[in-house]
Formats: sequence, structure tokens, C-alpha cells
Amino acid sequence: MAMESINLIKEAELKAENTEKNARDTASLIIEKAKRESEGIIESKIKEALTKSNLRINFAKNEAKEHMKKISNETANEILALKASVKEKELFVRDLIIKEIVGE
Repeated sequence: MAMESINLIKEAELKAENTEKNARDTASLIIEKAKRESEGIIESKIKEALTKSNLRINFAKNEAKEHMKKISNETANEILALKASVKEKELFVRDLIIKEIVGE
């Protein structure tokens, strides 16, 4: 009977060791799977962030181009208006000079 008890205890110890080993192995597998999944999630989030930032950059570049085009057009129109004004003043001054020379 003592021998049976000893054998039962040894069997229980072996079973506990096997259960513990299986639990460690399972835990290791779960941890590795979680690491891989988290790395995938991180990589996905990084790609998503890069894509969004590139879209924002391109949007900002396009807005800047449109703004520059608008400013350029406004400046060109202002230059044309100033040239027309200068031309009018040149004609006015020419007429004044001619009137002075002619004596009117």
C-alpha cells in the first residue's frame, strides 16, 4: 500500500510537471502570436498614418499652388492696370508739354 501511494504521488508529480510544461508552452505560443499580431497592427497603423500624412501634404501643396496662381494672376492684373495708368499719364504729360510749346 505504501508503494502504491508512492507511485500515485510520482504519477501526480509527473502529471503536474507535464501540465506545467504544457501551460508554459501554450503561454509561449500565445505570447508569440500576440507579438506577431501587435507587430502587424503597428505596421498597419504606420502605413495608414503615412498614407494620411502624404494625402495632407499633397492637399497642402495643391492649396499652395492654387494660392500662388491666384496671387500671380492678381499681380499680373495689377501690373497691367499700373501700365495703363502710366500710359494715360504719359499721354496727359505729353499733351501738357505740347500745349506749353504751342502756347495755349
